[in-house]
Amino acid sequence: MDDWIIGIGGTAMASLAICLRRQGRVVGGSDEGVYPPMSDLLREAGIAWREGYSAKNLPDAPCRIIVANAIPRGNPELEAALEAGRPLTCLPELIRSDFLPGRHSVVVSGTHGKTTTTNLLALLLREAGLDPGWLIGGRPAGLPSPMHAGSGPFLIEGDEYDTVFYDKRSKFLHYWPRTLVINHIEFDHSDIFENVSQIQHSFRLLLRLLPAGGRLIVNGDSPLAMEVAADSPAPLTTFGEGEGCDCRLLGERPEGESSVYTYLLDGVEHALRSPMQGAHNGRNLAVALLLARQFGVPQSILEQVAAGFSGPGRRMDRYELKGGGLLYDDFAHHPTAIRESLRGLRLRHPERRITALFEPRSNTSVTNVMQQEFMEALSGADRAGMGALHRAWKYAPETLFDFALAAGWFAGRGIPFAQRDKAEELADWALEDFGKDDLLVLFSNGSFQGLRELVLERLAK
Repeated sequence: MDDWIIGIGGTAMASLAICLRRQGRVVGGSDEGVYPPMSDLLREAGIAWREGYSAKNLPDAPCRIIVANAIPRGNPELEAALEAGRPLTCLPELIRSDFLPGRHSVVVSGTHGKTTTTNLLALLLREAGLDPGWLIGGRPAGLPSPMHAGSGPFLIEGDEYDTVFYDKRSKFLHYWPRTLVINHIEFDHSDIFENVSQIQHSFRLLLRLLPAGGRLIVNGDSPLAMEVAADSPAPLTTFGEGEGCDCRLLGERPEGESSVYTYLLDGVEHALRSPMQGAHNGRNLAVALLLARQFGVPQSILEQVAAGFSGPGRRMDRYELKGGGLLYDDFAHHPTAIRESLRGLRLRHPERRITALFEPRSNTSVTNVMQQEFMEALSGADRAGMGALHRAWKYAPETLFDFALAAGWFAGRGIPFAQRDKAEELADWALEDFGKDDLLVLFSNGSFQGLRELVLERLAK
């Protein structure tokens, strides 16, 4: 056994296991409840795992023990490894040691847009024949897996969340960028950061890793990101809607089921057609425009990739419903992401009544730390609903999102609002008078208790 992974069943760790196996390493691991598609992918790669955690699972022979971010102290395998003094590592450390030396590391960071932009850039460089490697924190579109070794530039979704149980620094501090992308910086991850200044501090530490001969690409519409960028040791390029941006997004024009985004770069206008919608996706595409120029990718390939890229899984997945209605399923779980997604839907479907349902699952959304921002974001819909607070027992009652306050706030603005703990009851409310001119959008970074499946069972076309 070359590598043993404690927590092998998650998207990132299973993808790492498969990537290591393709490199000829013998890989095993353990987890609790490994489900499709990752269980199927592991089996196809010839990787066996133990169900459940036990000190007896650890291989007797020396091997590299890789610990997933979700594994806490008290895990029996982790405790046995610590007691025996066996060396441990984790995904970010392994990426730095095994995949980055001698390669051009492109790190995509920021509160929003990381997965979509990294997926888009990896697909772009792959289509250009540059054989990129990548690490994407989701189900990518147009790519065979969330992780791939490659031999060319290595593209990484740079997460500001903590690394592993023994290293509470942001993951991206392990990635040593040569090109660094910073999208929006906003407050998030209230379980890790007390305020946005702490988040900015992590990004400033990341900037210290950027060589003077590297490149920094920053969202010029994000004041907090621009504050961080002032400390850059490398040349700076900005993108966004602001007049001072180097790559300026001039506008979005809906055309059927696509949008045409127009940019001004070095005095020349460029147009990219995309099935994605909203200014936030227009900014993601701007990064692709800049990276295409940096790596010498022909404009024709950029246009082809942009036109065929609808985003990774759970990013505005679209379903046509019986009677003419529409359902969108989206991963958004931050107020800005929800607000921008609703604006994009309103632009694309101005004639439809929009009902937005939100499942508060993240540590930030379950509490009241950003309640006002979440309410304002959801008010971009014609009707708003919320599901159950995820694992509310973990928090002091006085810190939880206040549904009664929300009901009063929405009522004062004439926006129908409902909160239901059970997905079936929330579906009943949302679909009671659902018609051909209606649009339902689900926002959740989890399963929403199977709400999408419930809606499709009732109204599948």
